Amino acid sequence: MATKIRDTTVELLNSVLGDERLSPAARLDFGISSIEHFQALAHVIRSGTVEAAQLDAVLGNGPAISKLVAESPDNPHQGLEFKTVWDDVFVRQPPQAQRERDERERDECER
Repeated sequence: MATKIRDTTVELLNSVLGDERLSPAARLDFGISSIEHFQALAHVIRSGTVEAAQLDAVLGNGPAISKLVAESPDNPHQGLEFKTVWDDVFVRQPPQAQRERDERERDECER
């Protein structure tokens, strides 16, 4: 079963690959605040460095987008930081802390 890619991610892909206008939602949710931000994401998309599911997984998470872009060694915009409108809304926990919290909640439900 294929993973459903969210509309905003599809809009970003269409903008980069189909030379379509970037939607306001894609601009905000992927933290595209400058031409350099757009070029950095366009580079990893066009080079095939990332797949749609990877982009969809980082939607709304500026630090994760920054990391994804930085992992492309030939990206001309190294060190660029992405910040989305969602970064101030959600308190993000490191993966280990999240797993520990999930386990505690699961244990409490089983009691």
